[in-house]
Amino acid sequence: VGPNFAVAWDAKQQQLKVLPCAGSSSSPESHVLFSTPLGTAFLSAALGSFEIEEVGYGSFKATERKSFQTDRVNITSVTLPRTFPAEEAEAAAQSPANLTLSGCLYKHRSPSAQLPFSLTFSWDPSLPFHLPLHVSVAGAADSAHGAGAAEEDAPAGVSHVSLAWEAEESEGYYGFGEQYSTWNLRGRKVPILTEEQGVGRGLEPITALADLSIRGSGGNWHTTYTAIPHFITSSFRSLYLKTPLYSVFDLTPKTHASLTVSREASRKLSFELGILRGSSFLEIVGNYTERFGRMRALPRWASCGGAVIGLEGGTDVVSDSVKFARENGVPIAALWLQDWSGSIIDSFGKRVLWNWELDTELYHGWDSLLEDLQTHDDARIMTYVNPYLTNLLPENTTRRNLFAEAASRGYLVKNSTGQPYIQHCGAKTFTFGTVDLSNPQAKEWYAKEVILGNMIEGSNASGWMADFGEYVPFDAVMGAAGEPAVDPYLIHNQFPDLWAQANAHATLGRDDVVPFHRSASSYSPKHARLFWNGDQLVTWDHYDGLHSALYATMSGGLSGMALIHSDIGGYTMIDKSLFGINITYARSCELLFRWAEMSAFTDAIYRSHPGSGPGPTEAQALSSNISARHFGAFARVHASLCDYRHALMQETESRGLPITRHPMFHYPHDEQIRDLVSQVMLGPDILIAPVLTPKTSSVHVYLPEDPETWLRWPSMEQSHSGHLVVEATIGEPAVFVRGGFQSRFPSSWKALQREGQFLMKNKAQFLCPARV
Repeated sequence: VGPNFAVAWDAKQQQLKVLPCAGSSSSPESHVLFSTPLGTAFLSAALGSFEIEEVGYGSFKATERKSFQTDRVNITSVTLPRTFPAEEAEAAAQSPANLTLSGCLYKHRSPSAQLPFSLTFSWDPSLPFHLPLHVSVAGAADSAHGAGAAEEDAPAGVSHVSLAWEAEESEGYYGFGEQYSTWNLRGRKVPILTEEQGVGRGLEPITALADLSIRGSGGNWHTTYTAIPHFITSSFRSLYLKTPLYSVFDLTPKTHASLTVSREASRKLSFELGILRGSSFLEIVGNYTERFGRMRALPRWASCGGAVIGLEGGTDVVSDSVKFARENGVPIAALWLQDWSGSIIDSFGKRVLWNWELDTELYHGWDSLLEDLQTHDDARIMTYVNPYLTNLLPENTTRRNLFAEAASRGYLVKNSTGQPYIQHCGAKTFTFGTVDLSNPQAKEWYAKEVILGNMIEGSNASGWMADFGEYVPFDAVMGAAGEPAVDPYLIHNQFPDLWAQANAHATLGRDDVVPFHRSASSYSPKHARLFWNGDQLVTWDHYDGLHSALYATMSGGLSGMALIHSDIGGYTMIDKSLFGINITYARSCELLFRWAEMSAFTDAIYRSHPGSGPGPTEAQALSSNISARHFGAFARVHASLCDYRHALMQETESRGLPITRHPMFHYPHDEQIRDLVSQVMLGPDILIAPVLTPKTSSVHVYLPEDPETWLRWPSMEQSHSGHLVVEATIGEPAVFVRGGFQSRFPSSWKALQREGQFLMKNKAQFLCPARV
C-alpha cells in the first residue's frame, strides 16, 4: 500500500500484518509495525448502551451495558490497490493507494446475527510514513436486526468497536498525552477522556476526602487534562487514533493489546487510526507531528528574559513585590497577574472573576504599571482567561456583562431546553456558562472581541494562562443556529483544540504574544504556543506533586506537546477541616527551591504561581530575601540557556521534537534507560536528575555510555558513565553536560558556567528558614 507499507492477510491463520516495504527507509524490513493476535477475533463489536455523565466539577464517568458482543471475524472480500508497471515506479510513489478488507462480525453461538464491517488502509504521499486505517462497523439495523433477535432487549445500534494487536509482554508503552503518575503504561487500561486531573490522584488521605467532598474531584492515576490517543512502544511501534471519541487502550493482556472506541448506540460506528513508521523516538515523533502539527518557537522575551512572576492582589501589592524582586536581583521577563479581571470569594477560596475585562479599581494605574515594567526591566504583563463566562455579575453592574452578551447572541453551550448550560467549578456557588466554540460565529466573537479586544488591545497583555477546556458535558446542545447539532461525544475531547484555535485566531500576526494552555487534544500543538502541566499539589510525590510534573512533561512530549512548563512550587494548597479531619498541604521552602531548580532546566519558561490559597505559612518566590535570591539565581540559570533552548525550539518547528526529553530519545538501545523516571534531558546535551524527595542532599543518577565526556555542573568536573550517587545540596542540583556542548553552544556554555560559579560561591545563602 504505497511504497513504504506492506499489508498481509493470512486467511489460514486469520492474521493481519503491516510491515515496512523492502528497500524503504525509516525502519528495517523485518520490523513488524502491526499484527493482529493469533487465535482470537482481532475485531469485535458490541450492541448496547453507553453514556458519559459529569459526576463532579469537570470529572466524568462512563457507563456501559453490552447486550450483544461478537467474537468471530469473517473476511469475505479484498479490494486491492491499483498496480503500476515497473516503468511507472515514480508515479506509483506519488499516487494514493487504498486497500479494503470487508466482511462480517458475528457471535459463534448466533452466526445468523451478522454485523458488516470494512477495514480500509489509505496511503497518501503527502504523509509517507503514516498508514491510516479506517474502521467501520454497521449495526443490527443494517443487517436485518439479526443481533436484536439473538439477545433480548438488544438495541439495534453499535456502541463499541474493539481492535486488537499483538504486543510483547516486556514491550513498554509510552505517551497518551500528559500522564502524571506512570511512564510505562504496559499493564494498564488507559481511557482517552479529557477532564480535571483531580486533587491527590491516589495520594491519601486527600484523594478520598476530596472524593467525599465532591464526587470525582480526587482523581486517580489516569485522570488528565490532555488525553491524547497516541503511543510509542519500546520496540518502536506507534499507533494513533484520529477520531476524538471516547476510547480505552487496554494494555493489560500479556500477549496483546487493544483499543475500544465507544459512543451512544448508532447505526454505524466508524473511526480512523494510523500506523506510524520509524526506528526511534526521534523519527516517530517527527512523523507523528507531521500530521497533527508542530509548535512554534517562543519569543525570546518569554524564554530568555528571566522569571515570569505570578502575583495578585492589585496595583499596590504588585508594585511592592516588583520593588522587592528588583532589590534581590530577580530578572523579570513578565508579571503574570491572574486576577486582572477582579476576584470574588466563595467556599473554595479567592477566585478570579470570569468576566474578561480589566478591573480598573483593583488595578488602578494599569498603564503606569506597564510603563514602569517596560522602562526598568524590559518586562511585560501576562493575564488569565478561560472559555467560560460567569453569570455572577450583579444586574446593576457598570461592567460589561460578557455572559449576558454571549447568551443573547446564542453563543453559549445549551441544555436540552435551549437555555445556557450552567455548570459549577470548585463550589456550588461558583457558576458559569461555556462559550460554544463549535459555533464559528461564537469562536470569532470570543477571539476577536474578548481576547483580542479586551486583553491584547485593551490591556496590552503579551500572553495569558488559557485555562480549562475540559468541562463540555455530554448531554449538551451545541452548534450554530440553523445548522445541524454538533455531537458532544465528538466535541468533548476535541474542545481543547477548539480553545487553542480561538487563542491562535486572536493572536494571528502577533508572534510575540504567548498564551499557555492546560488542556490539549491531538491537534492542539498545531495551534498552541505553550502548555503547562496544570494544577499540582504542593507535595513531592508522583501522584500529584513535583514528580508528577516531570512525568507529564516527558510523556506529553511524545505526542507533540513540545514546549511545556509547570507552576514552580505547585498550585493546590489546602488548610481546612474535611469531615472532622484537619488537612494541611502547605508549600515548603525546600519544595519551592527544588522545584525552581528543576524548572530552570526542564521548563520552556520559568514561571511562579502564588498558589490556590496563599497565606503567611506558604513559601513564595518573593516571601523572603532568601527565597527571592534563590528564585532569581535560577531564573538567571534558565536565561543562560537561551541560545541552546532556541536551537532546540528550531527542532520543534522543523521536526516536532520536545525540548525536554526522556533519555530514550538519545539512547534508544540502552536497556537501563528505558523505564527511568527520575531523570530527564534538555535536548541531547544536558541531563538533569532533580531532587524529588524532601530532606535529601544526594541523588542517584545513571549516565549512559556516550562518545563525549559527561561534565558535572556547576563545577564542570568529569564524571564517568554508569550508576552514580552524587551530592545535590540546595543550590547545586545534579546536572550533567556533554563535553561537546562547549563548542556547539559557546554562549550558553559561558553563561551557564558564570551562573554556576555564582551558585558555588553563594549557596550558603539558600538555607530555608526552619519555620517553613
